[in-house]
Amino acid sequence: MKMLISYLYCNQGGVTSVIKQRMPLLLRTDWVVDTVFNQDNGGKADLIDRGIRRVEIYANNFQSNVAKMLRSDQYDLHVIFDTPELLSLQHYYKTKCNFEIHTSIITTLKKYPVEKLASVNAIIVPSNWLKETVLKLMPSISDEKICVIPNLVDPSYFSLDGNRFVLPPTILWVGKFTDYKNWQEAILVARLFLKANPTWNFIMVTGGQPKEGDAAQALTEFIRNDCVLQFRWLHNLNQIDMGKLYRGVANSGGFLLSTSKAESFCLTIHEAMRCGLPVISSIVGPIPEIIKENVSGLLYNVGNIHECLEKCNLYLDSDFREAIITEGQKSLAPFDSSVLGDSYLKVLDSQLN
Repeated sequence: MKMLISYLYCNQGGVTSVIKQRMPLLLRTDWVVDTVFNQDNGGKADLIDRGIRRVEIYANNFQSNVAKMLRSDQYDLHVIFDTPELLSLQHYYKTKCNFEIHTSIITTLKKYPVEKLASVNAIIVPSNWLKETVLKLMPSISDEKICVIPNLVDPSYFSLDGNRFVLPPTILWVGKFTDYKNWQEAILVARLFLKANPTWNFIMVTGGQPKEGDAAQALTEFIRNDCVLQFRWLHNLNQIDMGKLYRGVANSGGFLLSTSKAESFCLTIHEAMRCGLPVISSIVGPIPEIIKENVSGLLYNVGNIHECLEKCNLYLDSDFREAIITEGQKSLAPFDSSVLGDSYLKVLDSQLN
């Protein structure tokens, strides 16, 4: 069986990470997978390493080149991630199609063509929150057509066991230099926390294609406040190194800070928790589906810097921190990769039979 996956951005993380973490499952079930992207942001080699047969990048004439691939090869399934302009191709090519929605940006979702979405075989979303959101925005879409399949987290990369970096106590933030990831708030919180805790460090890990000046702005904030030696910026880490980093920060006594204004699943939180790293997160989207306040993690309201700092200080108590880590491991049970993998395969089988 052959699958074509289409998406705009060939990154290391985000949707590209979702694709990579499904690959062992797809390879075990004899799927041949090709991918096509509009923009390469450093993820191509990693996809090939994970078993993708072809990784094509078309910066120009993206839609027509996807059409060419559909014409030139006999695919059993076309999987489109968050690229609604490709839905028009389904009127010309009879390949069965699943559309995956991973964006959490409401203004973007409102632009999706409902009548074309209704024609696909299945719509896959990674959380109950996103399914409810889509149904509210698009009431004509059938409830049965939307399948909730949480994103897989590959335990061979993200688990308690494995190599780890040796680090001083560290706050870790992982995301992109985009407004909805709210990275400026993370820097503000970290800067204030580091001034009160000078033995700590702050590490930002980013992916995608940073806008010119974003990194400079981040560095300038730390220089201005005499914290520059406590700040590190890492870009486009692969999954092996991300696992080492999560475990290293966990071993340091640190925590993950997530400041997003919107999320549809937040793969970063799931990866971190699987590596034993406790989390402080903004209360957005489906985050409360995985983090229960003062039980499996800590939550704060976006924009409330004082509240976030208070939550950061709670993790200075090692007993409290260990209790959160223990409960965090229990909260991961509904997201077992083998169970989620079986659910995903059932959706694929239902489209092909």
